[in-house]
Amino acid sequence: MSNKDKDKGLLLAGALGLGVFLLMGKPAGASPGDIVVATLTFDYSGDGGDYELMVRFGYGEFVEEETMGQHMLLTYIPESDSYTYSWDVVIPVDAMPGSYNAEGSILMPGMIPGEEWIIRAFQKNAITVL
Repeated sequence: MSNKDKDKGLLLAGALGLGVFLLMGKPAGASPGDIVVATLTFDYSGDGGDYELMVRFGYGEFVEEETMGQHMLLTYIPESDSYTYSWDVVIPVDAMPGSYNAEGSILMPGMIPGEEWIIRAFQKNAITVL
């Protein structure tokens, strides 16, 4: 990552909140093929620009196994403000039953998910696949 990218990354400040909500209203969990809503909430201070928001699910404390893939949302952040972005995520049809942790990240285009990020947050037991 270049110094310019690092400097731009430092422009994002504040806590990143991560939420995964069931769109279909099944409080006990989701089934493969169901749609859930991933939500990232954060404070931004700096210049506008293009960013990628990502959520991924996996086992373990740091979600290193991408057992349900990465789900990206490309967005343009226009100015300093508080933002909430939500997007639909389909539970893969081959998802194994169990409880999954979630990782939410804000990246600049070209950053490698899981290796590079501007801000990243985790939510334990974010979703249960039935």
